[in-house]
Amino acid sequence: MVLPDGKRSQLCSKPAVICFGSVVSLSQGFARAARLRSITEYSTRIAASQRANDVLQPVYLNEGVISVTEQENPSQSAKDGGPPKLPDLNVGQYPFEDVTRVINEAAFFNTLSVPGSCDPITGTGASKGVIGSRFTSTLNRFECSVRQPTLDAGVTSSNRMGESIATLEHRWMIIPDDHVASMFREAPPTLLDRSRSQRFAMHDGKITFGNGNDGFFGFGTGRTYPTTSGRPRLLVGAVGEVLEGFGKLAGVRGSYVFSGEFSAESGFKGNVLFRFMDPEGRMRGSSDIPPLQAAHMPDFGLTWITFRGQKKDKTVRSEFALGPDGKPQGFKLEQQLLMDEFVCSADGPKGMRSKETLMQPVGKMNSLVFLDIFHPSAPGTSLAPIPFTSLNKFTFVDVQGQTVGEFVAHEGEGRTFFERFPDLEGQIGLRFAAFQTLVQGSGKFAGIEGVFTDNSITGVAPHVTTTTYTMCINDPEGKYR
Repeated sequence: MVLPDGKRSQLCSKPAVICFGSVVSLSQGFARAARLRSITEYSTRIAASQRANDVLQPVYLNEGVISVTEQENPSQSAKDGGPPKLPDLNVGQYPFEDVTRVINEAAFFNTLSVPGSCDPITGTGASKGVIGSRFTSTLNRFECSVRQPTLDAGVTSSNRMGESIATLEHRWMIIPDDHVASMFREAPPTLLDRSRSQRFAMHDGKITFGNGNDGFFGFGTGRTYPTTSGRPRLLVGAVGEVLEGFGKLAGVRGSYVFSGEFSAESGFKGNVLFRFMDPEGRMRGSSDIPPLQAAHMPDFGLTWITFRGQKKDKTVRSEFALGPDGKPQGFKLEQQLLMDEFVCSADGPKGMRSKETLMQPVGKMNSLVFLDIFHPSAPGTSLAPIPFTSLNKFTFVDVQGQTVGEFVAHEGEGRTFFERFPDLEGQIGLRFAAFQTLVQGSGKFAGIEGVFTDNSITGVAPHVTTTTYTMCINDPEGKYR
């Protein structure tokens, strides 16, 4: 798979620009949005979004996001002149179990986007040619949970498509690599080049569920990745953020991630996974969700595999990752990987509802997350998330613990958003959403090519993590199905 131009030799290097956009005042931004946007409902609902963002403004402590109460300020050097003393990531105000409970109060909707209408957008003058695409897609229920790995079959998933539960509208515009993407700013016209990896911005995002009474407006960014095996195609990974919801999603915070294929002529086809924070239980944990109504699934030549990552228990420690100067560059963590099943529905009088069921372990993940949590480069709001990158190694095992296959997920772009928990006053959380590329496959993953998404939430001090991962594999022969 073709990676971005100017690929860095060190995996920990940060891309030059990976945030959504610059920090602007909400009043200026919303005024511009009202002029720029064609979706009129957005401008009439945006005041509620402003109030939500006001509530979620982070409270910095020593310019950071984790409490260092009764511990030395990490920005000060130790008395002996050595590296700064750092707080313990694994200790906090609340027990590990309580933080685990609140970060898992989320509703998931796993969908497959099937193309509907699509209008390529062309430039003029020197930019004459395709510069983007406006499209509408149907979102269908989708099941793609990982099966129990075996040495014979490898790591596989069923990939079953069901009934339609939502509609997605977006305008994707190609943007320069150094463009600071913002919902309030259009990039200079940039021609789509199918031979190389390019960034794009997702404007005019509107997703409606069920009968259309529940939904949200969103914005995000992504990147194309030309394939190097099979038929030529542009795989894509992208991250979107809920900016303002209505119906059941009014006031709800959340992120959504894309993995699949893009063409200017048909738009996007592939997986869209939504995670909505749901402390009130509006949607999660429902027991009356009907079985998936199996529908004919188009052969996209791609296979998706979804699984869960989380800390096994409180004895698993997270540690700071230190740079050559002894200062923290991020943190190191280990997760247990588990089979994870999602069911969801948006029909009937109850509307949107979902349920998640965790099953047996299937492996482990070791990660280096590059994020300065003491001096973040952005406020961490929906309009101005904090950028991050990571290097993740995944190992899948069979029931006897024998290694079936391994791969690395890296490169890509990541976004970090602050999160608060009503039941745990003062407890800070971070929502992460990212896309990466699949590389360095071994065992049953030898030769793997594809994109990878991460939809996570973390409690900070104590450091508790839970992540939903999705592999999107270029798989024309169905090896992973």
